[in-house]
Amino acid sequence: MFNGMPTVFEDKVQNYEVYIQRRFFEQLKLLNLAPINQNPVGLFTNYLAGEIETAEPNYTNNGIDFAEIIFGEGRTEHGQTLPMGFMYKADKRLKRKGQYESSLQSFFNGAVVKFVDFYEKIYTDALLTNGRANTASLETETTAEDVINNEITLMDEMEYDTNNKRTGYSPTTVLINRRDKLAIDKLLQADKIPSNFNYIPTAQLTQGTRIYLDTNNPSFTIEKFGEPEYSVIARLEEDGVSMTDLEVPQSFINIKEAETNRPNITEYYLWSESNLNILSKNGILVVTP
Repeated sequence: MFNGMPTVFEDKVQNYEVYIQRRFFEQLKLLNLAPINQNPVGLFTNYLAGEIETAEPNYTNNGIDFAEIIFGEGRTEHGQTLPMGFMYKADKRLKRKGQYESSLQSFFNGAVVKFVDFYEKIYTDALLTNGRANTASLETETTAEDVINNEITLMDEMEYDTNNKRTGYSPTTVLINRRDKLAIDKLLQADKIPSNFNYIPTAQLTQGTRIYLDTNNPSFTIEKFGEPEYSVIARLEEDGVSMTDLEVPQSFINIKEAETNRPNITEYYLWSESNLNILSKNGILVVTP
């Protein structure tokens, strides 16, 4: 198998799937930030809660009522997973030249890059649209001290809502423009100061725009659909087999190999289906320049 990929299954197409899945999870970092749900119908409902109101908790002695937590009026938005895919015509004559597997690998790697760009944009747009806008004043980051002061400010900003009530969220991870991340890294490394956050660069954000997330308490889920008919991993997941035991990621890509009426041509189809389901805007803090 190409690229020294370990053989997990007997069928070569299934091993292609494992290779692609691994590449996908390596490159689309957002897949590691929230729970991933297999969604067979492709539909979901975002529920964005409003402000939370509550009195101080009461001691629950006899005759004492429990304090009620009241959720302000929220809103629901209906969403669906978004499919996209590619097809590649593989020429079997390349086998005689020893190029068949390497050509497939190039196709798979190129397709993964396009997949990652597509879903990274879809996910990022969903976070930007449904997140809570930052209202705190921030310093221009010209020193490591500026960076740390802003981190402390934004930790407080996410942890409390506009009524100074706790939100239950605290930032751990930041989606950030690549150039901004390089600038922060250089400032902190110059003074050997560790960051409070994990910064993840993305080409989908403009300079100065950042998205702060609480990965210890994710406020969104990743909805996806792996078709058991075209994904051995999805089929095994459906049967309750642990992907951790097999040392492969969850299903995300579907793959089909199809012979054609041209004797030397085999068609490979790759497709995926996913979107974000936003649960709370308080766990997504958006900073814009």
